[in-house]
Amino acid sequence: MVVWFGFLVLKLNRIYARHLVSNAASARVLTKVGMKREGVLREFARRPKGFEDVVMRAILRREWKQMPPPSEKRKRGKLKSGEESRKQKAEIRDAGSA
Repeated sequence: MVVWFGFLVLKLNRIYARHLVSNAASARVLTKVGMKREGVLREFARRPKGFEDVVMRAILRREWKQMPPPSEKRKRGKLKSGEESRKQKAEIRDAGSA
């Protein structure tokens, strides 16, 4: 939802995030929303035991528009069918590009 908000409401062209190399869970979440690994900031984060590398990930508006819609979404506690999700995403994208 944050990615949708950034592209549709704020009209951003690029959304990026950083995570520690050791944080595999964050890497999975960012990959699932379509962010691609752009590079590593070596010894960027100061940690108690020294410095740690940080991974930079990003997604562009054009990449997001080409992503297939999720098969199911939770909205207000109800699962939506894949067809309903695709229609809703298409409606939101059409409204955002106007």
